[in-house]
Amino acid sequence: MPPTTAIQTFIDALRTKQTRMTQVLEYLANGLNAAEKQELTLAGQFSRPLSDWPPALKRKISQHIQSPAEIAHLQAWPSAEREKARQAIADGVMSGDGVVLRWDLGDGNAPVTEVAPHVAGQPYVVTFRSPRANVRWEMAQNEVFVDP
Repeated sequence: MPPTTAIQTFIDALRTKQTRMTQVLEYLANGLNAAEKQELTLAGQFSRPLSDWPPALKRKISQHIQSPAEIAHLQAWPSAEREKARQAIADGVMSGDGVVLRWDLGDGNAPVTEVAPHVAGQPYVVTFRSPRANVRWEMAQNEVFVDP
């Protein structure tokens, strides 16, 4: 979920399990060229700051995620959880099965990345869960904030 969003966008994300961020990342993951796929297979790539990502992946994601708030939100997700996502995305891309990315709220105290058991021939499914306790509404701005 983007760090700030309009109330209707938040409601839509809860209903569809998709956010702008999941849509962009899913689009990017399923459209990587050979060099980008190779970089994605390198362990630990997502646990580093975006500025330290391999050049092809950094260029690809920077074309679509440019807002400093979105980049900070992406980087604030725990490194181990980002690495789980990278592994599942790499597996989906390299197998040719693809990947589906989702977002939802979770009951825990920290962000969680859940990877559903994979079924051969079906896309890998990754769900990013933001803690319910980290959702707040700013009435003055009429926006919902989702802290990582």
